[in-house]
Amino acid sequence: RKRLVSQVAGVIEERKLGGEKRQDILQALLDARDETGHPFTEQQLFDEVMTILLAGHETIGTTVSFTLILLAQHPKWLSQLRTEANKV
Repeated sequence: RKRLVSQVAGVIEERKLGGEKRQDILQALLDARDETGHPFTEQQLFDEVMTILLAGHETIGTTVSFTLILLAQHPKWLSQLRTEANKV
């Protein structure tokens, strides 16, 4: 947990200090304003980034699991996938 918190905080701080504008979710969060025109607080920004990161991790894990189940149920596609992977 400490490492994850440190990494996320570091990425946010690096972006803020770097001054470089990118077209990504972190930049959208940094540029976001509430109805009064104020940016996210440090804690709100951190919480939003953590939510997106963890939700993405869960979604990818579920997708990979479902894909493996489907491949196990369809040996023809699994064979084709193996053949293609071996070519690469």
